[in-house]
Amino acid sequence: MDDSLTRLKFRLDVMRKERDTMNARVLNERARTSQLEVEVSRLRSEYIRQKKILEDKETNLQRYNETIRESESAYNKLVVNSDKLLSALENEFSNITQKFK
Repeated sequence: MDDSLTRLKFRLDVMRKERDTMNARVLNERARTSQLEVEVSRLRSEYIRQKKILEDKETNLQRYNETIRESESAYNKLVVNSDKLLSALENEFSNITQKFK
């Protein structure tokens, strides 16, 4: 019986050591999980901030594109109209000049 008690005590000691080792691993994993949660939260906040910055820049880029498109259209109309005006002035000048000859 003494031998059985000794073996039982030995087995309990081994189990306690294994439990303590497992407990240390669990505590380390909990700490790592907590660190990852903090990192994920930080990254999520950074992602949201960066996404907003990108959206603002894309909106500004669209405004630039629209302004350039409208300006080019207006410029082209000015070119066409100034050509027409120049042609009309030259014709009128020619007509007036011929009347005085």
